[in-house]
Amino acid sequence: MSKQRILIFTIGLPRSGKTTAVNQIIGRFQQFIKISADDLRYFIYGQRFFSGGEDYVWAARKTMLRYLLSQGFPIIIDETNTTEERRIDIIKYAEYEDYKIWGLFIDTPKETCLQRIYDEDCIEEAGLIKTTERMYNQLKEKRYPDRIDRLYEINEKESEMNQLINDLKTEIFK
Repeated sequence: MSKQRILIFTIGLPRSGKTTAVNQIIGRFQQFIKISADDLRYFIYGQRFFSGGEDYVWAARKTMLRYLLSQGFPIIIDETNTTEERRIDIIKYAEYEDYKIWGLFIDTPKETCLQRIYDEDCIEEAGLIKTTERMYNQLKEKRYPDRIDRLYEINEKESEMNQLINDLKTEIFK
């Protein structure tokens, strides 16, 4: 099987289920390499968020993404990507390397995401609540560049996730 130049990136609020969806995809298609700013923060700082290290985390993520794209690996990015600016950078790099670009919008209600934050009883709760509110406002306008080849909107219904899995089977095994 040859390498398929496919990049999937998630879009969604904190605690919306992005990582769950990504893990479901990787469980079926182990050839995907996952990129996650949260994982980099844990690796570098031992915690999910460290305000003093954000510039370094994003520089490392950018370097990692550009290298993996240049090598032709199938990639899945597990991040919020709530701003057009964040999505455009991903798309620009993927286009340069001639990738198929798929968006995966996890459409979980804001109230559900906030409840999950409260339920976790985590130390970063107050900051994450403010961040979720800010990101929700960023997502109100669902403007996605025409340069996304496919956009899947995942909600409580399994149909879009099943369609994504079937489309991946077709793309990867052709």
